Amino acid sequence: IQIESKTSKTVTSNFTRIYSDSNSTISRSNPNVHLENLAKSMLNLLIDTIKLFNQVTESIEENPQFFVNLVNKNLVMKTKTSSSIPTMMNNKLKILHLNAQSIVNESKKILLQNLIESTDPDVISINETFLKPKKPLNLLNYNVYRSDRLFRKGGGAAICIKKTLSGNPIDLSNILTHENGIGYELDLKNNKKLAIFSIFCSPCTRINPEIFDHIKNKHINSVIIGDLNAKNSMWHCKSTDPKGEVLENILSELNMHVLNSSKRTYNRGKSVLNLYICSNSIRKYFESHQVLDFKISDHQPTMTTFNNINSEPKRFKT
Repeated sequence: IQIESKTSKTVTSNFTRIYSDSNSTISRSNPNVHLENLAKSMLNLLIDTIKLFNQVTESIEENPQFFVNLVNKNLVMKTKTSSSIPTMMNNKLKILHLNAQSIVNESKKILLQNLIESTDPDVISINETFLKPKKPLNLLNYNVYRSDRLFRKGGGAAICIKKTLSGNPIDLSNILTHENGIGYELDLKNNKKLAIFSIFCSPCTRINPEIFDHIKNKHINSVIIGDLNAKNSMWHCKSTDPKGEVLENILSELNMHVLNSSKRTYNRGKSVLNLYICSNSIRKYFESHQVLDFKISDHQPTMTTFNNINSEPKRFKT
């Protein structure tokens, strides 16, 4: 890993809060939209409108936001094209996280696709997918790896990796108790690795220290993302609950760091529940954390960016 020295902003013994209130976004667009592509986009809009006719009708009569998102998905977003240089080729790693509170129905999938196209993340962490093994989740240009809740409703975690990135999924099933969790180990330059995990812990379950110990022992460079339902004033919650105390002690013992800003991620509870946690070796890469103004559930999507990380691009057979 190639790094440039960067001082963390707040240090409290071994437990560190690093945060940034940066909310800048970069928009890249191509004004030369071919008529053929526009025709295809309009056809896709027509197909989606027919498939989701009931939702579209309700939207037009009551709340037009759903139909606006549908138009954005098929017309506005399609006119935007990314830079020919992938994000990771510019040494930036963008990780998007959201607690979707179900990604089963088509309307949520459309919102998710809109969010992805407008933010262009390299890695996506999704909690509370509500998916079961027979329910597919396909995202354009991403490989999707899942940890579904099998025996009860709700729950679930997924991690989605751009197809241009090289690495291997990490199975956590042997150490999970009541949580859902899945990981992916990215290949970096100079034979280095970066392990990224999406973990969901429901409000009624305890924090499992074994997961953090396992990640710390197996992976020198790691980022853990997820709704752990643990409140602590150290990461800007109004109060600290028992799960928050347990998590703080774990992070302090393992010298891991929370990267969240002071902006709340859970609207109904006015709390910071969706956390980005990194190993000590990774905190120097941290550039910014953003809470995005995008409505998809009671939880706000968040984006964290790391700088000076060089990934190995995937090599395709020709």
